[in-house]
Amino acid sequence: TDPRTGTTDVWIYELSRENPMRFTFEPGMENLPIWSPDGQKIVFAADRGVPPILVLKALSDSGPGEQLTETRRWVQYACDWSLDGKFIIYRDGQTNTGDDLWLLPMFGERKPTVYLRTQFNERDARFSPDGRWVVYVSDESGRPEVYVQSFQGGAGKTKVSNGGGEQPQWRRDGKELFYLSSDKKLMAVPVTTAGGFEAGNPAALFSSGTEMTNYDVSPDGQRFFVIVNAAEPTIWPINVVVNWTAESKGK
Repeated sequence: TDPRTGTTDVWIYELSRENPMRFTFEPGMENLPIWSPDGQKIVFAADRGVPPILVLKALSDSGPGEQLTETRRWVQYACDWSLDGKFIIYRDGQTNTGDDLWLLPMFGERKPTVYLRTQFNERDARFSPDGRWVVYVSDESGRPEVYVQSFQGGAGKTKVSNGGGEQPQWRRDGKELFYLSSDKKLMAVPVTTAGGFEAGNPAALFSSGTEMTNYDVSPDGQRFFVIVNAAEPTIWPINVVVNWTAESKGK
């Protein structure tokens, strides 16, 4: 975030050289980036039209990138890119249905289609590593919970979380799901995807001790990159004594 303007840009941090590099330079807000499976492109949300739309930009592109979707009345942002590179699943919506999930094919005419639209809000979708399932968050129960359903056909769904859940992520081998519980604990759920989909009982892995706002997981599921809110600094009270000269004279 630029403190002078309040706008945001996408940056890339090169771990081997500990070198941050700015990736977007257009006026306005550019955020919520998602890597392409080959690591050569990034799709992100940009408010070049209001509200934000999806923009695709190659690492070698020094320009503004390619607009992927048309401006609508709802905020759009990419949730995930399938490992085969064929589909981007993203959030869009409308007044009478709230947040919906859309698919953008990255081949042919690239015409977006609705993946999941109900009277409830659906968001935070992720493709399973084998491309057969989609995990997402819905508030159909009255609070955000994590669900999984088939990618092709979208028939049937399984509730994965228990007591609230957000920000689901797959382990790279597809045998485990992670999510943040309502009290901001990182939860793990064993799953099987052979034939149908089955989920085990959620188990808490850890709590950061402060509020976790976002996270990512390594392919083997053994390491986590966690963004936490920094602890508020201790603020010592300032006492102001007025008319202190008159009081000292009295003594």
